[in-house]
Amino acid sequence: MSIDFHEYKNPDGTTALAATREFPVKVKDGALHGETGIRGAANFYELNGTIEANGSANLRAKGITGNPKQTPFYKHGTPFEYQVNACFEGRHGTGESVGDPAPPHAPRTRIYTFVKH
Repeated sequence: MSIDFHEYKNPDGTTALAATREFPVKVKDGALHGETGIRGAANFYELNGTIEANGSANLRAKGITGNPKQTPFYKHGTPFEYQVNACFEGRHGTGESVGDPAPPHAPRTRIYTFVKH
C-alpha cells in the first residue's frame, strides 16, 4: 500500500511538505491491517478496518507524528487519528482521507493506493 500525502499550506503560514509512505497491509476474512514504524514512537502509522462484500471500506488511520517538515502545525510526537474511505475491486483499491486529526486545521488530502501482489 502507498499513501500520497499532498502538500498543504495552513492558514497560519506553515506548509506541510508532500510525502509518500509505503508499507504492507494484510487482509484476512475482510479485515485489513497494516502498520509501519515502532508502536508508541514518533512516526508510527497504523491502518485498520473492514472491507465489505461490495468492496467499500471505512478504515481508521492512527499514529504518532514524525517528521516536523511534514506536520509543522503539530508538536513532534503528537498522536493522530482520522478516517479513510476506500473502495476495492479485484486486485486494486483506492482511498482518500476524510477530515483531519486536530481542528482548526483544514483537512490535508491523503490518497491511498492498494495493490494485491
